[in-house]
Formats: sequence, C-alpha cells, structure tokens
Amino acid sequence: MFHYVNEETTQELSYIVDKVIDEPNDVADLSLYGEQYILADETSAFFDETESTSQALWWQNKDGFTARIIYYIDGNTVELDDESRLSVQQLINLANQTL
Repeated sequence: MFHYVNEETTQELSYIVDKVIDEPNDVADLSLYGEQYILADETSAFFDETESTSQALWWQNKDGFTARIIYYIDGNTVELDDESRLSVQQLINLANQTL
C-alpha cells in the first residue's frame, strides 16, 4: 500500500495491491462494480464513485493481483464536488504509470 497526502489541499491518494489466495476473482464478474475502461496494456479497469466522498479505479493484472487507486479528501470525510473530483482519465493516467 502506498498513501499520499497533500497537506495543503488535504487531497489523498491510496494505491493498494493485494491478492486473494483462496479464490481468485474473475474480472468478468468484477465488472458489475463499475464502468469499464482499458489501460495502456489492454487490461480492463473499473471506475467506481458509489460514495460521494471517494473515487476509485481498480484492475486485476495477469498474475491475479488486484490494484486500486482511491482518491478522497481529508480522510474520506469531505464530499467531492465538481471542482474537487478527478476525471476518470486522470485516474487512468495514474494507473498507467504503475504498469
């Protein structure tokens, strides 16, 4: 897990990579949880903004690891408005840097 905080704006990004050992997830089933996008390496990624306080982009790599980038403000306590939201493309650009 990597966590970044901009102390001036209180914006935060978390980058989390994990792997479920018992039962690997099927990406086709996971697509039910967000809008699908394609990363630079042709991996499917899914954007989710179900809560008004955070945005997330996540994907599963070929080794079965799930990676997530989560964006929020002030410890996930502030509702995101049009000015504070990141575009999906900004999250995709961040994800592409991790590939």
